[in-house]
Amino acid sequence: MALTTCSVATNNVASLDDLPNDVGGLTPAQLKAVFDKFGADFVAWFNGTHIPEVNALDAQNCLAVGSGSTSTTSTSYADVTNMSVTLTTKGNDLLVFFIGTVYSTTLGTLISSAFSLDAAAEVGLQALQANVANYFIPVVNMYRFTGVAAGSHTVKTRWKVDANTGFCPYRTMLVLEV
Repeated sequence: MALTTCSVATNNVASLDDLPNDVGGLTPAQLKAVFDKFGADFVAWFNGTHIPEVNALDAQNCLAVGSGSTSTTSTSYADVTNMSVTLTTKGNDLLVFFIGTVYSTTLGTLISSAFSLDAAAEVGLQALQANVANYFIPVVNMYRFTGVAAGSHTVKTRWKVDANTGFCPYRTMLVLEV
């Protein structure tokens, strides 16, 4: 979700006369109010704009956290267990992050991960090879989906192996509209 740009005026003091008490006829209280105006306006804008946006972001369930180890023997892309996020967008790009660990009990196994938007072909491929059996390999993958239309979308992390079995004991995916 894209956050709204601040529209609060920042030139309240700069727009005053050089001698605001003499030329503009401001009382000391009115002059102080001009200095305080930005702070008061910003707080009102922030509380009325950003807080609802951040709450909406939380409501979108843009975070997926896996529980327990999952495995695959698939040599074509398959969904990683619990790595799916569905959110309603405003038509901005989606930035996707996947962080986790993978391993294989068999030396030399190639484990590939990628992202899919609305069941389309996988993008953002990352391939890691198990050069040591049973060794946890950290995975940090990100991808930016551009040209995403407004509406409901599902993003998934998908994976495959070239042979043998791949395991993913720890995993988290975050999807943000930017």
